[in-house]
Amino acid sequence: MAYVSARRQWSVFYLTAEGKAEGWGGRDRSLYAESVLEGIDYKTGEIKWKHEIGPGEGSAGIMTTAGNVLFTADTSGNLLALSPSTGETLWHLNLGGRIANSPMTYEVGGRQYLMFACDDTLYAFALPH
Repeated sequence: MAYVSARRQWSVFYLTAEGKAEGWGGRDRSLYAESVLEGIDYKTGEIKWKHEIGPGEGSAGIMTTAGNVLFTADTSGNLLALSPSTGETLWHLNLGGRIANSPMTYEVGGRQYLMFACDDTLYAFALPH
C-alpha cells in the first residue's frame, strides 16, 4: 500500500494591469483548502481508503512502522496513529499546536520511541513492548 497526503484547494487569481491572470508565480491566494490522507494500492492505483485531515493545508509527514501503525497529524494539532490497511484512527492526542514535520522513531535500550515536533517543542512517546 502506498500513502499520499493530498488536498482540495480553491483559489482566486488576480488580473494584471494588462488583464492577464497571474497564478502560482504571482499573486494567487488560497481561499480554502481541505486535506486528506489516501491509502492507494500501489499495484492497481485504486484508492483503498481516505482519512480526512481537516480544513487548511495539512503539512505533517507520514511514517509507517513494522508494527503496522501509520503515524501522521491533522490540521487541528492532533498526533494520529492510523491503521495502514483501513485508515481507521487507532489513537490520537492533541498537542496544542501546528505539527508540520515528519515523525521519526528510534530505539534506546531495546525500547522503541516515537518523536514529533509541535511548534517549538519535541515530544517523545515510548511505544509498548
